[in-house]
Amino acid sequence: MVGAYKEHRVTGCSVRIISIFRRDSVQPLYCVFYCGTHWANGMKAEVQMHSDHFGFPFVTTDVLCPNLPDCNPSHVTLATQADAKLAQNQSFLRIQNLVKKEEEEFQFNFTVCWSNLFGDYNNVLQVTQTLEMYKLLGVQHVVVYNTSCGPDLERLLQIYTQEGFVERRMFPLLIASALVVMVFVIFTLSRSQPGNHQHLYLRHISDQSITPVNDTKHFMVGAYKEHRVTGCSVRIISIFRRDSVQPLYCVFYCGTHWANGMKAEVQMHSDHFGFPFVTTDVLCPNLPDCNPSHVTLATQADAKLAQNQSFLRIQNLVKKEEEEFQFNFTVCWSNLFGDYNNVLQVTQTLEMYKLLGVQHVVVYNTSCGPDLERLLQIYTQEGFVEVVPWPIDQHMSPSRGWQPSEHGGDIHYYGQLTTLNDCVYRHMYQSRYVLLNDIDEIITPYQHQTLPQMMDVLQRQHPKAEVFLIENHIFPKSQFEPSGRFKRPRWRNVPGINIMEHIYREEPDYRIDHPSKMIVRPRAVEQTSVHSVLRNFGQTVKVPPNVCHIIHVRVLLRGGLTKEELHEDKRVWDYERQLVPNVDKALEQAGILI
Repeated sequence: MVGAYKEHRVTGCSVRIISIFRRDSVQPLYCVFYCGTHWANGMKAEVQMHSDHFGFPFVTTDVLCPNLPDCNPSHVTLATQADAKLAQNQSFLRIQNLVKKEEEEFQFNFTVCWSNLFGDYNNVLQVTQTLEMYKLLGVQHVVVYNTSCGPDLERLLQIYTQEGFVERRMFPLLIASALVVMVFVIFTLSRSQPGNHQHLYLRHISDQSITPVNDTKHFMVGAYKEHRVTGCSVRIISIFRRDSVQPLYCVFYCGTHWANGMKAEVQMHSDHFGFPFVTTDVLCPNLPDCNPSHVTLATQADAKLAQNQSFLRIQNLVKKEEEEFQFNFTVCWSNLFGDYNNVLQVTQTLEMYKLLGVQHVVVYNTSCGPDLERLLQIYTQEGFVEVVPWPIDQHMSPSRGWQPSEHGGDIHYYGQLTTLNDCVYRHMYQSRYVLLNDIDEIITPYQHQTLPQMMDVLQRQHPKAEVFLIENHIFPKSQFEPSGRFKRPRWRNVPGINIMEHIYREEPDYRIDHPSKMIVRPRAVEQTSVHSVLRNFGQTVKVPPNVCHIIHVRVLLRGGLTKEELHEDKRVWDYERQLVPNVDKALEQAGILI
């Protein structure tokens, strides 16, 4: 299987799976769907081998999966038997193109598909010239299917990928199949009409996660269609310098023309901890006779003066219903910086979250250690992790802490508050729930096996709740369980903390303010901080720690406690049977475990 796509055009077909089949080995297959909360028994698949195979044993193949009653599938696999129970341990593909968008909602006008890079191909100069020509010709996106290439071309493609112009799809076949790649369905058609040359196209679309606002000390991060606030068309998550606020205008690109700027409403967040820069929402008013696709901030209202500025693509153009969401549970981590290389703990945490029912983890990454970089690449290729480049150190001097007097710098924890807010808005119409916590924390249910099971119960108990506060519990990394049961020789040389060795939990001191992290329904969040939301539309519930709390392996919060004063908590061990081999497999794939 290569890719699974919702099929909106063929009657009776729910999902099309682009595949590679061996021509002499066709057998009956069944499409087994994951329906968000349960598996559905397989339906007989229709196999359509492509006519072009040039006599080779393998051929590009479409597998058509029929419609399934009472199921809005998010994932699918192919199985030789219809029984869903037998397929649950197989690899499932995430179904893409779940929502049929209209052309005005498309992200790109023109996309180029290249297939395939293999061998030691290293034609750097021609590739560079070709990519830059395509930019000048109006292309916004180039997709490269990559089996292997030469070292110089590898470095070049990394630059274009970081820029956002090139998207690389790893294609690890010994002999790459161009035909499979050519089947990739692209719904990025041109909006121009034959004979009509009056359309004005954008010259500069930002592909960066941080975009300076011209003639100011401020930065734009992400632009999102606002469906909840009356009178507001678009919300721009931004970073503003607090002592340098000035009137700003939202200049929209309306698909074929620019509209003169409308006065923006600037809402600085209340949490800034005294640093010069602060997370800021910029609210752009509704504009008559314009369905904007892109927006920028300008110091003057005249759209002509803003045409050479960088515009942001407006996300969340379509207000989806929950049954259309791509994910049930998404984790937002912020931020990676320095040479952080805690590979073992990150692997254990990611694999724990898989077992707990999370489908998607987002990491905002300024920098990290080389081993962790390799590990994240593996999870990114798998589709479980999304890494958002976060080069904030190129724009200011970010702080490594939360107190400017002690840690210095221009912004709290490398812009942690900004990334949390951006992550909430990115997934507002993609994920039913979003978990906001740090990379060394696991939000863990104690009365249920998975997070979906727990949230189903909590949501029934609190139907109006939108924010769920989860207590942070410290497991000191200085205290080890005595038997050495999980002091595994295979993990001895893997950098990082082994959370399975730390089973002693510090009792929170409830006499002082005790920090929490959150599970939120993102549609109800307007602004968030680290430990609580700043503005929201629903109720907030504090989840009892015996139902759920955070497993946070770190230094003691209350210094001087002995092992006898700590509580034994072996919750992670309940997942040992699946967790240990899954961690081994991930480390092996990353080349860290030999």
